Amino acid sequence: MDTPVYGYQWWLGRSLVNRQQVDWAVGYGLGGQRLFVLPQLDMVVLVMAGLYRSDMQAWVPLQVLNRYVLAAMRP
Repeated sequence: MDTPVYGYQWWLGRSLVNRQQVDWAVGYGLGGQRLFVLPQLDMVVLVMAGLYRSDMQAWVPLQVLNRYVLAAMRP
């Protein structure tokens, strides 16, 4: 898992699913709100959070994506 980079008005990143790289683009909102777009999986993931005063607002949505959503994907 890499730190996202900015491009095309979106942050670009990648995750590993079953040892395969999955690229994604994410729109950031305040407090941990994120809209992940995963074109190769034909998937959009919306994470709603209210972590406005927390240092974890960048970490939690990525963990939701990787530990729960992508981990539930079948090979």
